[in-house]
Amino acid sequence: MNVTDLWLQLRPMFEGDTDDYPEIDIIDLNLEQLDACITYLLENSRECSFQFRLRENNRMLVVAPSPQVMIDALQKEEIVGAMMFTFPPMPTIVVYAQRKDTLTISYGRDDWDAMKVLMLFDLLSRLLSMSAGARIVPDDVNFTFKERDLFMKMWQAYHYELA
Repeated sequence: MNVTDLWLQLRPMFEGDTDDYPEIDIIDLNLEQLDACITYLLENSRECSFQFRLRENNRMLVVAPSPQVMIDALQKEEIVGAMMFTFPPMPTIVVYAQRKDTLTISYGRDDWDAMKVLMLFDLLSRLLSMSAGARIVPDDVNFTFKERDLFMKMWQAYHYELA
């Protein structure tokens, strides 16, 4: 599989309504894997901003004194959060941590091209390499069954090329 094939197949999933933010879930994470993925994102992004709220009182913002305190609170499901990461030249992605076994990666349908989609796949691959047993699942709200199936086929082809 080459970059052009990847883009030709997935282009409709990355272009379109800019108010639409599709999501890709990384599921079946254990606590150490969640910690490793968030730490990787924090350490390797060019920029990061985040907002956390108490799970019980969604109006109360939480300020954590360190990333590790934040990760510990996420693992205990005391807080939920949204983290915005910049990995240039890829567009900003938003990572939601709402459950202790799942990270949700959301992106805007704008400013994507073949190389940026390849960078996203590379990022997903790196996160999964730290997470034995975890899986990637495109959400069923923003993607049709056909789109989810196509995404997974392209993901498998990409992953096979890496092996």
